[in-house]
Amino acid sequence: MELNMDEMLSAGERVLNGGLEDEEQPAAVNGTDSELPLPPVETPHQGRESILMSELGKEGMDVLAGLIRSEPVVNCDKAAAEDGADGKSNAESHSLTINEFTEEQLYCELLYQTHHPLGNDVSDANQGQIFDFLKTAFRIDDKKHEEKKNEAKIKDKPDVKLNLEIIEVRDLKSSETSGTSAVYYLKNQPDNKAESDVQHDKKIPVWNEKGSLPISDKENDALIVEIWKYAEEVPNASPSSNKTVKDKIGTLKNMAKGLVLNSKNADRKCSGIAEILIKDIPSGAMDEWIPLKKEQKKARGEVHVLLSLGTSRDVQVGCKEHRRLVRVLVRSELENRAKAPFTWDGRLSDTAEQVLTQHRAHASLDESHVQLARWAGFCDQHEETPFNFHVLEAMLKKLTTTQDGAHRTFANHEAKVFWDANRNLLPTCLKFIRFLFKMSNSYGNAMEAQLSSMLRILAILIEIKPPEDIDMFPSYKYTWLKTDHGHNSKLKRKVLDAIKHSAREWIEERFAKIEFGEEEKEDNPQCWAILSKYKDGGVAKRKIKVQEIANPKALLSCYNNEIPGLKECVLSSSFHDEQFKCLDIQYSKVVLQVFDNKVNQVVRPLVLSICNSLKKYDPKDKEPDPQNKSTDLVCLYFTLKNFNEFEDTYFHGEKVKCSDFHNWFARGVSQWLDITLLKAMNMIKAAVELDQLEPLDDVKFSSSAVDVLGIFDMLEKDLRALKWPDEKDEFPLMAKLVKSITACTKHYADQIRQKVVKVTDLPGDYEIQLCTAINNIEHILVEGLEPLMKKLNVEALFMTLTKIRSHIPECHKGLKVLSRVVDAAENADQKMMEIVQEVSEKILKVVRENQSLSPTRFMSPISPINIHLGVLKRQLSKHNYHRAITFIWESIVELIKQIVDTTHMEDKPPGFYKNLKKSLEFFESAFSRESLAFKNGELLEATKTILETLSKNSIDPVHKFYLERLVVQGKVDDYDKRGQINVLLQFQEKSLKIEILNVRNLRTRSKEGDCSPYVRIDLIPKQNFPDSNKKLKTKIQKRSLKNCATFEEYFEIAMADGSENMENALVHLVVKDYNRFGHNMVIGETLVRFDKINRDYANKAFADVPQMELPLIDLVDVPQDLVRIKKSKTCDTVTDLDTIATNESTGTLN
Repeated sequence: MELNMDEMLSAGERVLNGGLEDEEQPAAVNGTDSELPLPPVETPHQGRESILMSELGKEGMDVLAGLIRSEPVVNCDKAAAEDGADGKSNAESHSLTINEFTEEQLYCELLYQTHHPLGNDVSDANQGQIFDFLKTAFRIDDKKHEEKKNEAKIKDKPDVKLNLEIIEVRDLKSSETSGTSAVYYLKNQPDNKAESDVQHDKKIPVWNEKGSLPISDKENDALIVEIWKYAEEVPNASPSSNKTVKDKIGTLKNMAKGLVLNSKNADRKCSGIAEILIKDIPSGAMDEWIPLKKEQKKARGEVHVLLSLGTSRDVQVGCKEHRRLVRVLVRSELENRAKAPFTWDGRLSDTAEQVLTQHRAHASLDESHVQLARWAGFCDQHEETPFNFHVLEAMLKKLTTTQDGAHRTFANHEAKVFWDANRNLLPTCLKFIRFLFKMSNSYGNAMEAQLSSMLRILAILIEIKPPEDIDMFPSYKYTWLKTDHGHNSKLKRKVLDAIKHSAREWIEERFAKIEFGEEEKEDNPQCWAILSKYKDGGVAKRKIKVQEIANPKALLSCYNNEIPGLKECVLSSSFHDEQFKCLDIQYSKVVLQVFDNKVNQVVRPLVLSICNSLKKYDPKDKEPDPQNKSTDLVCLYFTLKNFNEFEDTYFHGEKVKCSDFHNWFARGVSQWLDITLLKAMNMIKAAVELDQLEPLDDVKFSSSAVDVLGIFDMLEKDLRALKWPDEKDEFPLMAKLVKSITACTKHYADQIRQKVVKVTDLPGDYEIQLCTAINNIEHILVEGLEPLMKKLNVEALFMTLTKIRSHIPECHKGLKVLSRVVDAAENADQKMMEIVQEVSEKILKVVRENQSLSPTRFMSPISPINIHLGVLKRQLSKHNYHRAITFIWESIVELIKQIVDTTHMEDKPPGFYKNLKKSLEFFESAFSRESLAFKNGELLEATKTILETLSKNSIDPVHKFYLERLVVQGKVDDYDKRGQINVLLQFQEKSLKIEILNVRNLRTRSKEGDCSPYVRIDLIPKQNFPDSNKKLKTKIQKRSLKNCATFEEYFEIAMADGSENMENALVHLVVKDYNRFGHNMVIGETLVRFDKINRDYANKAFADVPQMELPLIDLVDVPQDLVRIKKSKTCDTVTDLDTIATNESTGTLN
């Protein structure tokens, strides 16, 4: 449609003459009765031209007229509407109404579209294939098909239009990117142009503007897109809707100025032209980058366009038809392929896709319409024949997510279509969850993937709120689902209900499989009446009759076997927790809650009935529980305890139905403990009869003690395993257990005593057996009874109950039981001490009989006392051995005190008291560490003080002999010297460092004047320096000439704390001549007092210590009294006599 140039010029003249004021402009802009109507928004350039006259002068009139004639721009949509104003278009003449249409009408429409296809990808050759496909899919017979086909042929051709979107342009020159717009039109209709907005200051101009152009000649026409560059900024044609009328008029004035500028060739130029033939456009959308060309130059960039062919049909009618068409095609696809449920991947045949593409083109549906229609059609058919959930998941994500990743917002009519489709899909999803347990046996990777996809679909739907007027869960679709939330509850609650229903069906079916025989009948019909009330058969919904129920023992055994299986089932179902995580649901926890309710419903009445039917315990009965009812009850108790502990890992202290399961078993557990006591006593009796009182490996007690402790531990573990939560209810059980352990202890002591009597009646030595018997009783008391009472925390429990429930008689009984335990332990301990003292008296008797022996013999390892102590240490337990040592040690202290008192007036030599002191110190070091409570401490200290005084009254004869030799060494002259020795001596860090440097001027017996000297080192008194007992000597310097030898050998002797300050301590150096075939001859000796060693060099380097030149003196004969001492060995065990070189070994030096 061409613009009326005269009207435009007339309007321009009126504007220039000031005919329009700001107040009058709104009416003109709104354009209802205005002389200057505004064009539609879809044609921005046309709108710009229609208002420019308000700012053009007389000089620009001619230019404007030429510009409008050369670039006419029209509103394509408006033109198409005007062209069809005389009557309905051919396309509308056969379109369906939005409210109603039948499948037959849809079939006719598809036949019409097949006769008049859109796009270049449909040929006449495959029309027959499409006709056959549609006839099969819609289930139309041949006669009706031909009839409808002929009707479609006689209808007029549709009015085709080109739907396009100018998206962006790229690869333009940098100078051409700013101030860019796109002009598009059909080649055969150059007067019908449209222009986009002008993009300023953009490196890549982006428009995303949509439009449409009517097509008259599909075969020969082409789309032309021109890219224009404006020299200066030109305002866009479409004023903002939120601006005032005054602002909009100002914007139009600016656009007029821009057009004046563009009228000059230098201010506006074409950057490139793109062309695409209409016949090259396929039936589906065409998304292409079209190269831009300019005359015969190289490519000038590319323009991005989205093209599609369509007609002028109603979009809502098209959407409804498309949904129906998708459902028909999906149904046909599933019928033809006949695949198993959840396996079809959603792919339609090529012919079906062609049909859908043609219908989309004729209905002018965009991508969002197609996605919604496919979702609705697929969901509708999925309710009848479930297929792969991956298909629906991908469709739903694409449908509900925008390009920027946000949730899509549906319009009202779209939301209704969307949620109607979801309402058809949800029953299949919830049924899938319902049968999840039953599918677990055949569950594989494929089903796992299906479940994950289905749950992700539900997670997406949960995030979107459905309209309030839609009933998402109609009751007729969920007859199997029991819910406490109502049918209009949220989707997540329905999922929870489906999980619970699935678990409930599974456990009821499992419990229903328990066989109830008629071999054994029970005399308690009340029990079976209670059971029949709760025992539901699951799927079959059958009631258990009283006559069908077996005895309680069989039922207890069944539930003992079945309940652990529930735990395993929950653990295996935790495999689904990760999958249900997207719904914020812990699948295994929901399942466990259902199992908890069922166990409470079935097991509780059975346990209460059996406990009430138990007979009262009578200790005289040899078989108090012939049918083991109480034992089976306790087994079931532990089964339920483990089940409840397993529940705590999920519910974390939250109360569930089975939380108070222990209260069901109160009476049965009490009787079970009574029966356990009788069995424990029988076990103790058998253990003692089999015991030979021979110590086990590495221990001091025999097998019966181990068995009894094992029985105690069994009793204690059984009570602890009950884990009774309430102290009030736990008290009677604790008192009964303490009473049982006390009775077992006394029973064991009696049995051991009888065993010992039988053993001692036989000939032989039974010392080992008696010690073992003592150890057994002591082991039970010390290692069994007392620690067990502490472990059970009996005293604290009874004290608590005394404060809380002191008025209750049962509490007083418990306190009496505790007192009995303490008294029994004290009496047994006293008896044990008497036996220990009796054994110790035998050892003290040996000591008294041998007090005349020397202390050395007294401490000998093979002495009788050491032999007896060794037997005690080996055979008695550690506790009893310490008691024996304590008693013996106290007795020995008294004995030594008596010896000191009796020998003090007999003028004994100091060595006697010195050795006696060493004996006392030996016994103290051996016994004091192992004694438990030494009572003679004051007597011991007094005895040690007396012995210290008596042993220090005189110097040792040997030490005295060397001190006298030191005096002689100081008086010797050069003539009497036997040579010199040079040494280095230093005290440093608790050690004495010695370096033998050399010897000179030695006087030897050799006629040749040579010798083979070496030096021996000793410390005196030797017993004070244990390290000097080692043989310290230098190497032999063989055949040293001129009576000189160099050694330069270093020695270091460890010193005890303070020993370097010992009075009269000496360093003794002896130089000897080595004789290979005879005795080594002593050349000479020298002595150095400790106090002569310079202490100023103690912290200096050893190399800085000055040398000491010492004279070597001749030896003298050893006094005869020292010789007699050495022979009699009446002095210290370690003496200095070994250091004396007598003439017997060395010969006489001349």
